[in-house]
Amino acid sequence: MAWIVTRKDFSEFRANRQILLTLTVMPVVLAVFMPLLLALPATLLNLEEGAPPDLGLGVLTALPPGNYTAQTLVNTSLNGGRVESSVVNASRIENATLVGVLVEGSLLINVTIESGLVRHSVILNSTVYAAVGLEDTYVSGDDPATAELREVFAALALNTPLLFFVIMSVAVPTTLAAYSFVGEKANRTLEPLLATPLTDGELLLGKYLSALVPTMVVLLSSFVIFTVLADLLVLPQLGLPPLPNLTWIVGVFVLMPLFSFLGISLNVLISTKVSDVRAAQQYGALLVMPLVFIFAIPSGGLVVLGVEFLLILAAIVGVADIGVFLLTRAWFGREEILTRWK
Repeated sequence: MAWIVTRKDFSEFRANRQILLTLTVMPVVLAVFMPLLLALPATLLNLEEGAPPDLGLGVLTALPPGNYTAQTLVNTSLNGGRVESSVVNASRIENATLVGVLVEGSLLINVTIESGLVRHSVILNSTVYAAVGLEDTYVSGDDPATAELREVFAALALNTPLLFFVIMSVAVPTTLAAYSFVGEKANRTLEPLLATPLTDGELLLGKYLSALVPTMVVLLSSFVIFTVLADLLVLPQLGLPPLPNLTWIVGVFVLMPLFSFLGISLNVLISTKVSDVRAAQQYGALLVMPLVFIFAIPSGGLVVLGVEFLLILAAIVGVADIGVFLLTRAWFGREEILTRWK
């Protein structure tokens, strides 16, 4: 029976230009333009991009293994040892540890780079920590360097657009849910609707589905487009398609529907208490603000935006969904709505 209400709302939504724009404009922006923002940080990684630069190394002076601190190593060859707070230029370094170094035009093989900056160089089979800057540098080999950089990039760049998708899961259905009862009054269909033999629960569920279904269809379609474009743009830098990862799967298929249901519940509740569509939309728009503060936590570095954080957040939102739905059903009164709006 609830589906009857949902189908009726669908037919009304198709004739409403504002609702159609809400369902298309913001998701299209997410799906098409957000991948472009990922291309820049991915390019900065310079992982296996094109061919290795021609270093043009000539005759090198071999150095004995040891600790080199505050040194300038030019046209040298070093196998083993530790180089710290130094400059390395046009050299070949193997089996060494580099800390706080500036490397230019050099070949680094099987080294560990903990911090510093590497420019116009080649790194093979090495461990490169996230604190290391890479400019015009070729990195190759099945080693922790590429894996760690991919992990850092995924946490800081790839997962950030997920926050916008979750926010959109609340923002997009705001217009739809605001019309749930106020729109019925404007269309003079409220009285016949409330006079039907539908129970309050069936009526509310039908209203929920009329906002939830198109929202999820649009956002999931946007997610597919976003994933394809992001993978195409980032693949040359990372060497493999990074999306969808587990964090995105949990965020899209678990957290997004829960947040959307919560936003719809609150908007339906607001819609039963106000008598103007614009007022319902304005109050509903305020619901997006708490999301900004919630996701400022991982953005501020206090926690990692990963699967664990999203699952904890999903559990909290799930409990809130049940509570708000029960509250909406308890406060819902047909006679009061009819009396107040006549």
